[in-house]
This record gives sequence, C-alpha cells and structure tokens, in this order.
Amino acid sequence: MKEYKLLKWYPGLPVLLTKVNYILKINPIDKDRAEVIMPNKIFFHINLADLKYEEFWEEIKSNYILVKVISKTGIIENGNNCLSTLQELITGPHSVWRIYSVKRISDGVIFSLGDDVYENTNSEKYKWIITEFSLDGGKCFSCGLNIDNIMHKQIPLYKTELGFEIFSGDTVWRVNKNMGSFFIDSIVLETILDINNYEYVYFTKIQDAKDYVIDNKICLSYKDIKLWNNGRHEFPFTVLKKIVMDKINKTK
Repeated sequence: MKEYKLLKWYPGLPVLLTKVNYILKINPIDKDRAEVIMPNKIFFHINLADLKYEEFWEEIKSNYILVKVISKTGIIENGNNCLSTLQELITGPHSVWRIYSVKRISDGVIFSLGDDVYENTNSEKYKWIITEFSLDGGKCFSCGLNIDNIMHKQIPLYKTELGFEIFSGDTVWRVNKNMGSFFIDSIVLETILDINNYEYVYFTKIQDAKDYVIDNKICLSYKDIKLWNNGRHEFPFTVLKKIVMDKINKTK
C-alpha cells in the first residue's frame, strides 16, 4: 500500500474529493484496479493507470517504516515491514496507540522512544532523548527534526584541548608540538588509533589551533622585543601578540 496526494479532481472521482491535496492510501487489488482509502475510512476504486498522470496524482515517498506502536496495554510489532497496519492503529481520532519505533528507509537504522540522538546537520550537535514521533507528508520527525537528519548518540573518541568532544568521522585541526615545529593540519578521525597524544594537540576550529601556536611557540629573542619596544616603557599585550604572529608567519 502506497500513499498519494490528489493534486486535481477529475471526472470519476467522488465529489467529496473536489477539495484537493488529500493524502490517500492506494491499495492495488489486481493488475488494473486499486482501492483508494480516504481519511474517513470511505473507499472507492480507480484505474491503476490513473496514477501515472502527474497532473492529478503525486506519490508520497515515505522515509520511514513503522516498527512498533505502544499503548498502556502493550506493544505491537510490525513483522513484515508494512506501513499500513500499524498506521491505522495510530491515526484514529480516539487512538490510544502511539509510535514506539521506526526504521529509516535510507539505511535501515531504527529509532525508538528513549534513544539518545543528535542532529547530524549541525556542527553544534544538538542532543536530546526521543520522547515522541510525529508524521507529516510521508516523513517522520522527532522533536520537530526529520529522522533523515539525526543519528544515535556516539561515544566520543576524544576530548580536545579545550574540552570539546570528538566523534568518529569528525574533522579536527591538530598542532604538531614535537620538536617545537607547531605545524597545523587537519585530519578526519575514524578510530582512537588516529589520535597521537604525544605529538599533537587537537582542536575543532582552526582559529583555536592558531591561538595555541601563538600561546606556546617560542619564537622571540630579546632583540626582537627590544626592536619593537623602541624605548617605550609600556608594552601592551596586543602589541606583543602581533609581534609573535608576525614572527611565526615569517618562519613558515
């Protein structure tokens, strides 16, 4: 059974459907005909060939499969990856059932109530625990976010010099502190084996890595400071920082 949106009424359809943009369930009953189920459970038949006309029908491509629904009486599991059976339980006006778990069609990952998840499209990795699911236009959402854009909470591989968590697949900036080189490059961390605490310090932003170099690389001599001080008694920190940055840039 698939879902379609009726975009335009045409002769042969019930008059009730003159108000378009209905989301309707289409269930083929043979090679030529299909049963159309309306939200109020009224059904009628159409020719399957009608669905080929994009002017009238738009297929709703779901990004989920209902796996389990739950109520106070227990849990019902979907054994054959069918959308309709469990969906009918949760869509009634007085339904006591709600979604317990869903499977994401794109990769088969299952999300359930109580799972720790985070948004994988945002570098800040907004985190929450799933307390509900909602459905709209063939898509499934948790906390208002499409399940296509969430992932299960991972165990961090490492904490950066500034205390930020790094997960597998994250790009980080690292500073080579071995022999005082302080060379900066980036790396995508896949496993804990990619981390070398003896030669490198790690950061999530390149500016933080640059600031670490400025704070830690020994590069100035007494002559450098004397030259820039030019006889002044006061030596503001901002001036000193600029001297360090200029010297580091010249030695690259």
